[in-house]
Amino acid sequence: MGFIFRKRIKIAPGITVNIGKKGISSISIGGKGGSINLGKKGVHGTTSIPSTGLSYRKKLLSKTAKAALKKEQIAQSNPGELMTDEVIFKGLSKVVPAQEFPTIYNRFIKLDQEDRFKISQQIDFKDPRKVRLISIFIGYLAIDRFYIGDKWLGALKLASLVIPLLPLCWWLFDIFYLPRVARKQNAIAIKDKLF
Repeated sequence: MGFIFRKRIKIAPGITVNIGKKGISSISIGGKGGSINLGKKGVHGTTSIPSTGLSYRKKLLSKTAKAALKKEQIAQSNPGELMTDEVIFKGLSKVVPAQEFPTIYNRFIKLDQEDRFKISQQIDFKDPRKVRLISIFIGYLAIDRFYIGDKWLGALKLASLVIPLLPLCWWLFDIFYLPRVARKQNAIAIKDKLF
């Protein structure tokens, strides 16, 4: 039987870092009654009734390693095998703006299977749902801005923490605005490859 090492470090009220024998295993945001855990196995939400031992845990976002493994399996078997028109329609509709979707979709389905697969591997799509979750739970620390690649506004947002009420307004604005920015960035990235 092996040794088990666990340590929880509180870095701010409601935010803890969980450390195991292989390093940082997850970050927990929340307190008694509910929390969000961001870890190597994905994002999990936990709700509980304090002092009863009753809790409910649900996976909110799947782990990225599973998605990467699936992409690798597709590449080894038959590139683009699962890139049917229906899969493309569902996938693109989630990550690009609605007004640009028809143009991108029509151009994408004209490609052969191998080109579809190559382009999908070359583009690092930012999932708007993930951007919104990051904005909601840790966006006040400007991590959402850094995630979408907006370093200057991220630094400014972080610096604004010293001004009363400004960070709150900026945080609320970003919850609704940044998923749109992520969709626009995805559209620009795919247009660069297609056109």
